[in-house]
Amino acid sequence: MKRLYIIAILSLLATLIQAQEDKGKFYTKMSTGLSNTITSISGSEPSYVFNLQADGGYFLTNKLILGLSTNLTYMKVPAFNDELSISLGVFSKYYLSTGKVRPYITGGISAHKGSLHWGYKPNQYYRTNDTGILGYLGLGVSYEITKNINLETEIKYNHFDNLDNDNYSRMNGVELNIGVSFKF
Repeated sequence: MKRLYIIAILSLLATLIQAQEDKGKFYTKMSTGLSNTITSISGSEPSYVFNLQADGGYFLTNKLILGLSTNLTYMKVPAFNDELSISLGVFSKYYLSTGKVRPYITGGISAHKGSLHWGYKPNQYYRTNDTGILGYLGLGVSYEITKNINLETEIKYNHFDNLDNDNYSRMNGVELNIGVSFKF
């Protein structure tokens, strides 16, 4: 067990001691994503999701970014209608290597507010608001176009819990995002 602690401490120190070319820089990213999501309200039918995301963060080390994220999402649920939502939260991103091509791990959690338009039968619709928590974990690759501009693609597993008492639902899905990031 001691060896594991020593290895963990040495790994952390190696990460912090390495060249810090990005440390102290700000990070922004604009991306768009598409996904198929399975929801508890649509049974096994997938929902189709289109997402616009903006991230802003700070390089704490050469490999670690912490920041804020906002998402604007449109979701089409089969047999129902649609949802337009916005979320605001925090994210982290850890680059696994340095160089022109940088794989990374990312994750985040955000507060979500949406407006749902439901239709159970033809011409019978009602509107409700949903409030919940969205969390995600993902893997991605960043390709350096210039010293401060990167092309990024990532695949994320999303999990959403609707916290409204009237309309509890849970959604899980895989999302593919493509975006451009800037360091300054």
